[in-house]
Amino acid sequence: MNGELAVGNGLSIYRSEELIKSFLEYADVKPTSETSYLKALKPLFRYLIAHDITEPTREDIKAYREELLRTKKETTVNLYMTTARLFFEWTERCGIYPNIAARLKGAKVSPEFKRDNLTSEQTKAVLQGIDTTTPKGKRDYALIFLAVTCGLRTVEIINADIKDLTVRGDRAVLYVKGKGRDGKDAYINVSAEADKVVRDYLKDRDNTEPDAPLFTSLSNSNSGGRLTTRSIRRIVKTRMRAVGLDSERLTAHSLRHTAATLAIKGGESTEDAQVFLRHKDIGTTMRYNHALDIENNNCSEAVTAAII
Repeated sequence: MNGELAVGNGLSIYRSEELIKSFLEYADVKPTSETSYLKALKPLFRYLIAHDITEPTREDIKAYREELLRTKKETTVNLYMTTARLFFEWTERCGIYPNIAARLKGAKVSPEFKRDNLTSEQTKAVLQGIDTTTPKGKRDYALIFLAVTCGLRTVEIINADIKDLTVRGDRAVLYVKGKGRDGKDAYINVSAEADKVVRDYLKDRDNTEPDAPLFTSLSNSNSGGRLTTRSIRRIVKTRMRAVGLDSERLTAHSLRHTAATLAIKGGESTEDAQVFLRHKDIGTTMRYNHALDIENNNCSEAVTAAII
């Protein structure tokens, strides 16, 4: 990124790259968070440079937020604004620049989910539409089956190693890394059928070392390597489209929503669903109950019946 940002109080002029680098070193975050911070800060500096702002004010940050609201999703706006607040907290703490972003809010995010869940019949259709006589089909079937029966996040699928699928007591479990944790100290109960499906897939794998990825790429450029977020999204989307499910609201994350919805519909309590989904706040889990209340609401039909 080209350009320089002058900092106030008569201090030196810092190049934007140097400011960001120093901030990231101070933050001392994990590589994934560092990547997110970097991605969120660059647009801020591009905005300041594009508008020839060398000494930004609080009003400038508000204007930057308004531009973000016009061009970005609410979740992205909140990420960028949170990072901006952390950045200016740091500049003030270090005596580089006053905290002009203190208490500035991001976007109002709707409590409703941005992704839809599949019904049980749609889930069956996706699985039944996969040809499991091919290596790719076996992998995709096992990946989707495990993801939906365990309510896995995409990152949990990516990070899963073969050794993480093991036995605890008398049942199969998958160890995953809990949010904010460094190690895989949390585990999910895996149904006997899901365990069988995954192990059937592994029988045809070349690399079945304990530290090998549970699911691997079959692409020419990354054969045998760990899957990426993009590749998992593509796998799930392709399998959904193959059976006519082609909505922008149906994505890889829909598999997790499907798991939650089917568990609650199946009679599991909100508390059990919270444990199953690894939610810290039960309020997050209760959003699924609210979604089901809306789904089962027949007021429109009742009103229609009253006027025809």
